[in-house]
Amino acid sequence: MSKSPDELLEQFRERQHELSAEYIRCQDIEDAARKLKAILVAEDWDTVVLGSEVPDWVRDSCRDFAELLADASNETSNEEWLKAASYARVGITHTEALIADTGTLVQPSRVRGDRMASLIPPNHIALIFGAVIHETLAEYLGDADPTLTHQFITGPSRTADIEKQLVVGVHGPVRLLIFGPD
Repeated sequence: MSKSPDELLEQFRERQHELSAEYIRCQDIEDAARKLKAILVAEDWDTVVLGSEVPDWVRDSCRDFAELLADASNETSNEEWLKAASYARVGITHTEALIADTGTLVQPSRVRGDRMASLIPPNHIALIFGAVIHETLAEYLGDADPTLTHQFITGPSRTADIEKQLVVGVHGPVRLLIFGPD
């Protein structure tokens, strides 16, 4: 029996919680904008880079409280992007798809800054409003555009050494916040 979209979203949330990601439940876009502004101020995230397809309300929220170092919707060279992402306190990206059984965010990269915005800053905010939710990776791959690079994000970055000591943030952000529907 196939799960409903609400059941899949709840499964996704549970997996992300297990992976130490933070799911920010938003009633609507106005609520999301308020919560984004509050987090930017509370965490002192005063420098931001944005991936492509980030909605205008995010740009507006960031302008009020943070310096926008780079925006993937604009022409920016690799060198400029790398420098901006290295200095940014947070990267904000739009997510097109979710995989419920693993709690994975899927971000197809269309432009240069998409991957840098989610991988280089120490904090990553992923927006999942309007994302298509798939039950499994196989289901997603059946619908995926093979001409794009697809980035799969399953929780904050983590790795373990030979002594099984878990280290967070070595290969990407230490913290992952997901803004999505309540």
